[in-house]
Amino acid sequence: MKRLIIGMGMGVSAVSLTDAAQRAVDQALMHASLDILNTLEIAPEDVRVNVTIGVQEPADVTPDGVSVSLTKTPEIKVVFGGQKGANHIATAAVEVFLVPQSGWKLKA
Repeated sequence: MKRLIIGMGMGVSAVSLTDAAQRAVDQALMHASLDILNTLEIAPEDVRVNVTIGVQEPADVTPDGVSVSLTKTPEIKVVFGGQKGANHIATAAVEVFLVPQSGWKLKA
């Protein structure tokens, strides 16, 4: 598979680190213009999504509590990182991989 794009985002929450992680992932997806996947004829099984979430306390994030709208089976990794602050702060990188394309086709 070949990487198509990396989206990056940051989330802040007073509730939990998992909530902050979800906000970071959502922001990363919004900034990456990934709506292109909806206009191309690419089967869902031909898309792989890797998510890396950085927080100060990785054990406090529930990866199953973070969803990625692009796929039902993202690979989510939680690592030490993010920022320290009064609220819960998370950073996220979302990588989207596609099988090699021989020709891009727009849906009619």
